[in-house]
Amino acid sequence: MKRLTPFLSILFLAVAAMMYSCGPQVDDPALAAELALYKKMTPMQIRQMKMNYETKLKDSDAVKAELKDSKSSQDSLQRLYNAATAKLKMASTAISSAQEEVEMSKLGIKKGYEFKVQIGAFKKLNMSDPNAGEGFSLMKENGMSKYFVGSFSNFKEADAFRKEVRVLGIKDAFVVAFKDGVKMDLEKAKAATATNK
Repeated sequence: MKRLTPFLSILFLAVAAMMYSCGPQVDDPALAAELALYKKMTPMQIRQMKMNYETKLKDSDAVKAELKDSKSSQDSLQRLYNAATAKLKMASTAISSAQEEVEMSKLGIKKGYEFKVQIGAFKKLNMSDPNAGEGFSLMKENGMSKYFVGSFSNFKEADAFRKEVRVLGIKDAFVVAFKDGVKMDLEKAKAATATNK
């Protein structure tokens, strides 16, 4: 058996050499040319080629890791950008709202709900004197000049003031509701501002 083992080893090497020299028959000319190139290479050249391949593979893995980190950074930057855009939009809305309030204020209009006490409505009387005083306002409606005093954010305060005005002698004074300067239904305004007591 010991004599047979070297014989088998020699036989195996001979078969391997024959297969290596003959090579498989390939129909693809490009693949056949590549195989012919490999046959001419020495074992050291093949080893070097394998090492180069492994180095490139490691480099490729490093590039993939770098790309993954870059993607993560890009996602973080995108989240920051989205947050900044949302803050900018909120700031822009706040600025627009403030500008609208300033414009309304210039016209003597209060933003939101407002309750005033109407003290009179006249067709011929027009007291549109700009020096009439703070808290005094005039509104033209249906050919009438309507006069109001006070400005309150809830009905309870406006109604208390109405009672004081009636004590002063204006017996038909009553509370009127506005939203953003536009006259509205009193009951709806009371319900909407019920938490502002």
